[in-house]
Amino acid sequence: MSPLLARAAKSANVRLARNVKLNALDTRLKEAVVSFTFDDFPRSALHEGGRMLRERGWAGTYFAAGSFCGRRVDGIDYFDRDDLVRAAEEGHEIGCHTFGHLRLPETRPQDIEADLRRNAEFVADALPGHRLSSFA
Repeated sequence: MSPLLARAAKSANVRLARNVKLNALDTRLKEAVVSFTFDDFPRSALHEGGRMLRERGWAGTYFAAGSFCGRRVDGIDYFDRDDLVRAAEEGHEIGCHTFGHLRLPETRPQDIEADLRRNAEFVADALPGHRLSSFA
């Protein structure tokens, strides 16, 4: 396959994955809902964003990719284990991410499943009994 055709196929795959909803739930809410989520869980999301939510009595969802724990990536400081525990203790949801921050369209299903298990084990080690129920 030519590089141009491969790039076009990859682009089409990403667009389909983002826009075609399979097995979507039909939800009809009686009132509006707002959700505050923090993808990849930079430290500032808890230390600044979490403070703003706490001041209003609100909570958010922190999607934790275990491989980012305690690291600085592209100039961004990510959560550490204490931040993960603190977020849960403050009533925030800890959501699932892939451990290695995988690009799903480019990853084999069995590798995705293994990475999700690894992330669940990482979170369970810090938060015994915690069940991951949402995914980013």
